[in-house]
Amino acid sequence: MNTSDQLGRFDRSTLVLWRASNLIVWAAAAVVVGGFVAYTAANLARAVDLWWTAHGFDNELTIVRALEVVASGASGALIGAIVGRHVYRAPEVVALISAALPGWFATRVYDFGLVPKSARLVVLVVLVDVVAAVLVARRSWRRRPLALRGGRGPQ
Repeated sequence: MNTSDQLGRFDRSTLVLWRASNLIVWAAAAVVVGGFVAYTAANLARAVDLWWTAHGFDNELTIVRALEVVASGASGALIGAIVGRHVYRAPEVVALISAALPGWFATRVYDFGLVPKSARLVVLVVLVDVVAAVLVARRSWRRRPLALRGGRGPQ
């Protein structure tokens, strides 16, 4: 294959378009899948909360909040795995954006009907989501062959 210096204008623009679409499409796919997992887990936590309330237990149970945090970590890990396996370059940045934006959006716009959240819980849920996504993305990206990574040399 020709080096990028030997490519024509059309070929260079095709390569730039592919690189940009690679980041955008896989980030969007990770957001959709991670959002679905987070939404499903939030509905499960709501069902657990309703069951506990219906059986006379306190509405502010720690188990429901712990289930939210664990579900957030699982959602972040799934986002990180998708991004780390498919993104051409900068998996940590893409995973950070892919995990932080839906978490921020969900806490600002749509409260899943769970027990009232404190500010610390919201920060913890988004932080666990982002940290899990970045760590898993970095690990899975580094496990790929060097030829499939966008970096130069061993990293």
